[in-house]
Amino acid sequence: MIVDFRKSTVPPPPPSVMDSPITSVESFRFLGTTITQDLKWEPTISSLIKKAQQRMYFLRQLRKAKLQFYTAIIESILTSSITSSITSSITSSITCSITSSITSSITSITSSSPPPSPPPSPAPSPPPSPPSPPHLLLHHLLHHLLHHLLHHLITSSTTSSITSSITSSITSSITSSITSSSPPPSPPPSPPPSPCGSLEPQSGTNRDYSALWSLQRK
Repeated sequence: MIVDFRKSTVPPPPPSVMDSPITSVESFRFLGTTITQDLKWEPTISSLIKKAQQRMYFLRQLRKAKLQFYTAIIESILTSSITSSITSSITSSITCSITSSITSSITSITSSSPPPSPPPSPAPSPPPSPPSPPHLLLHHLLHHLLHHLLHHLITSSTTSSITSSITSSITSSITSSITSSSPPPSPPPSPPPSPCGSLEPQSGTNRDYSALWSLQRK
């Protein structure tokens, strides 16, 4: 390694290949990759993003192809020269934001939308409340009858007469409903058959009870 500490440097002679001088340029394009003199990759990244944005039109038109179209047309562009330009795209905030924006746009296009949620099922209706017993229903009616908004306009005699009439009518209606809804009385159960058959003497035979009892004891 040679270190030159001179303040005024002499420009190096132009390179030559087979006695043909080569003109130095700031940047040149080789196999789709733009190489600059100071080895900065912003021109390469910007050109790749422009080409990818142009081909995203076909991606939007052919949504049914989705990942296959992206892999064949766009991914090959974004990953070309990735080994050399990945460092610049990570260290530079501008190129990193541009790359992230185009990749997020591609992701939003290629990602499938979630399936529509099914309509909410109707809430089950509460089960019907069981009917109140007759005495509770009667107590409820009598209890709330005297708490009406205009109860102060009714005299005590009128209140007692109304209460007695309503009580008698409700009691009679409840009694009739209970008697009508009660099941008919079941017939008495028949006695179980005897294990030795009937003890009645059969017709045409002279069997006595003593013989039957002796047979049962054996």
